Amino acid sequence: MAVGMVCVLAASMVFLRHLPLPERNTLERPSASADLASNLNVKLPSVAQVDQWTKTLDAPLEQETKLVLRDAAVAINSLARGFLPEDLLTSSTELAQP
Repeated sequence: MAVGMVCVLAASMVFLRHLPLPERNTLERPSASADLASNLNVKLPSVAQVDQWTKTLDAPLEQETKLVLRDAAVAINSLARGFLPEDLLTSSTELAQP
């Protein structure tokens, strides 16, 4: 089995060395891209538009984050009421309130 793997590896190396490489001249055509850019009439959005889009896209995430934080606070308070002694709870609420 090991000899077979060595043969497959050697054959693939020989095959990969004889593959033709793509020509660089056909891939790069700066004059064609410059012509395309000059023919396009693109209007970029204003800063105010981009700011509004960002706020609109971030709104669901902010709402979900607020809900998760509220649920975490409720869970912590519920666990504290269930497991901490009453005198410790009252002293911690007095420290938390200014």
